[in-house]
Amino acid sequence: MLFDGVALPDLWEVRMMFPGHLDLWDAVRDDLWAALLCMTDPPAWSRGM
Repeated sequence: MLFDGVALPDLWEVRMMFPGHLDLWDAVRDDLWAALLCMTDPPAWSRGM
């Protein structure tokens, strides 16, 4: 596999690697948390589909 034995960076580490795109990383983080915390429209897999 391509990434065997390599620790991939998390969102925070990638954000720090590319400081010219902080607005993009902040938007990605906000969208991720909004999706994770949204209880009114859970993903299909959580409804047993």
